[in-house]
Amino acid sequence: MASKTQKLRLLTRRHASHLDYNAWQGQVKGKKNDRGACILLAANVEAGLDAAIDQVLRIQNKAGDDLFTEDSPLANFSRKIAMGYALRIFGATTHKNLTIIRHVRNAFAHAKIPIHFDTPEVRELCDDLTRIALVPPHAVHDAQHDKSGLPARELFEDVCNATAHNLFVYSLNPILEINGQALKVSIPAGYSITAQREPVA
Repeated sequence: MASKTQKLRLLTRRHASHLDYNAWQGQVKGKKNDRGACILLAANVEAGLDAAIDQVLRIQNKAGDDLFTEDSPLANFSRKIAMGYALRIFGATTHKNLTIIRHVRNAFAHAKIPIHFDTPEVRELCDDLTRIALVPPHAVHDAQHDKSGLPARELFEDVCNATAHNLFVYSLNPILEINGQALKVSIPAGYSITAQREPVA
């Protein structure tokens, strides 16, 4: 029988549906304070990263618990970003964006003083975010405006939504196993060949 703490941890590993995503967006839009909005946006990005890593590693339920909980290898955002980059799930632009998102999220989560997206240190770091194109199919609005002059919160939200979208779409594309019999060269017993989708931005 799972303890109350274990049940709560399992809740954080539960995969979201499109209905959950719509409710999530409603929570973000309803947040008047920057701190709450930032934490929700970054958590959605982290959920997308979890899903993409799950897909590439083909993680089974118990193995996921061993990798993603408490002091395990992928227990925090920083380690997940490093793993996603090493697995070629995303390229340099998304790697940089994820690192910025993580730092901004940490500042909002741990600052002992009131901070906002207009706080100079936060705004300056958000200015380094790079807007990225959405991978089809488009589940979120693909904004067309230029980032110049965009308020920091709006830019952060745009980059978080696009990044989360791209990671979730990436997670829906399975690693393809190639039939070794179809190749001109022979594949030794005990080996398999797989094809992985190109990394996102």
